[in-house]
Order: sequence, then C-alpha cells, then structure tokens
Amino acid sequence: MIKEAVTIEEAIEVLNEAVALDAGAMQALIAARVECNRELGDHETIQVGNYHKTGVLKVGLLGILNGFFGVDDRDLSGAIAAIYNVDCPRGCKMGDESGEVNLGRQLGDLCPECEAPLILGNLIGFKKIR
Repeated sequence: MIKEAVTIEEAIEVLNEAVALDAGAMQALIAARVECNRELGDHETIQVGNYHKTGVLKVGLLGILNGFFGVDDRDLSGAIAAIYNVDCPRGCKMGDESGEVNLGRQLGDLCPECEAPLILGNLIGFKKIR
C-alpha cells in the first residue's frame, strides 16, 4: 500500500524499526554525508551542514528526511533527531548492572570512572524533537 501522507511519528517508527533490525547499517547511513551545492544548501527546510569551516556543504539522510517536515522558525532545527549512546574513550563500562547505558549522561560529561570527556557512541534510535 502506497501512503499519500506520512506523519513524523510514522517516519520515526520506521526509522526505529530499521535500527532494531540493523543498527550498524543505520548508524553508517545516518553518519554518511555527501558534498552538495549552494542551491541545496540554501533550501528552506533541508538541513545542510557547513563542514570544517572551509565552506564545503554536506548533506545526509537525516537532513533530507527533516526537509519533508519543515524546520522550527526559532532555531531552524528539524523534527527528527538521531539518539546516540555516550561512551568513554578509554573503554570504561558505561552501563549499570541492568545494561542501561545512558543513565542521564550527555556528550562532554565526564566518565564517572576515569573522568575522560564522554564521546558519541552508537545510534540507538530516533525521536521527535518538535
């Protein structure tokens, strides 16, 4: 069945199903960026990044997906965010006994064991942010 319209929630549901089926493939796909021209960079809703302060514009799948749903007028953010674990760069265990990983920690917080700044870990899903 072809859908004529899709809600943000439905898109997120499909993205999360894909993560559950193959998190590694989805992480690689969401992390991929390709160079694009200024015309795409100037699109009203597609999110394009300016990388390395060189003026090189790059776009990824999440920027395109967010383009379907528009941007918030206040900060130009999209509707869908990728959610990642945070990890210790020195390999300290970040979970508790139950295997729960984030425990409220955020990128840049310090590892409770070795005090190294936490880094981006694995893609764990997607959520609606507006």
